[in-house]
Amino acid sequence: MTPLHLPPWSPELGTPPPEGDLTWAYPWPAGERLARDLAEVVDCQGRTCAELGCGRGRTGLTALALGATAVTFCDIAREPLEYVQKALAAHSFTARGSTCQHPWGEPLPAGPYDIIFGADILYRPTFHGAIFTSIAASLAPLGQALLADPRSELEPELNFLAEALGLQVTAIRRPGPYTLLRVTRAGEQA
Repeated sequence: MTPLHLPPWSPELGTPPPEGDLTWAYPWPAGERLARDLAEVVDCQGRTCAELGCGRGRTGLTALALGATAVTFCDIAREPLEYVQKALAAHSFTARGSTCQHPWGEPLPAGPYDIIFGADILYRPTFHGAIFTSIAASLAPLGQALLADPRSELEPELNFLAEALGLQVTAIRRPGPYTLLRVTRAGEQA
């Protein structure tokens, strides 16, 4: 795999919002870790993927470098999507990558998806229901979502939310303070 270079935010890579919130431009730890470990935890070759709350798009760009057929980068804010469009062009991925503004709780456009990524998006429990609703509405049969978090322990209600939507959650322990959740439809193996 060719190494990906994601430059720090600059005016050429997207306009910051008027309030100056650039949290999307920060290299969040679980997202960086998921991108680094991606080839070990899932085969992206020939798969359709989506990245929830994509920010800089590190995981989705890595999936494209690993042979994903298509990746849809989703974020509620316009600024990270502008950045991702520039990063797609810089790596010649524009034919296989697209962006869309997406609020959690809604189905992802152009789905269903074989793999849905979400990194550093479980930090507010008030969003958990909406995140799992988007996953349940957008996951292809035999598909999986990979949710990465920098914490070693996650909220126990995640399992109950998943079950209520016909999903199952399996925690994959990786070294360090880091948790990777594999979410599939109940009774299916990804």
